[in-house]
Amino acid sequence: MANFKIVISDPKARRAYQKEIDQGASGLIGKKIGDKFSGNHIGLAGYEL
Repeated sequence: MANFKIVISDPKARRAYQKEIDQGASGLIGKKIGDKFSGNHIGLAGYEL
């Protein structure tokens, strides 16, 4: 399967972070821009994105 390359922005810190994750394990299929999801799906436990 293909990989997702996602960009996570933190407006308070004025920084952006890039992360590449496996498409099948990500849990992002069906999500739209602006949807909230658990950071556990992409290896960021304890965060809501």
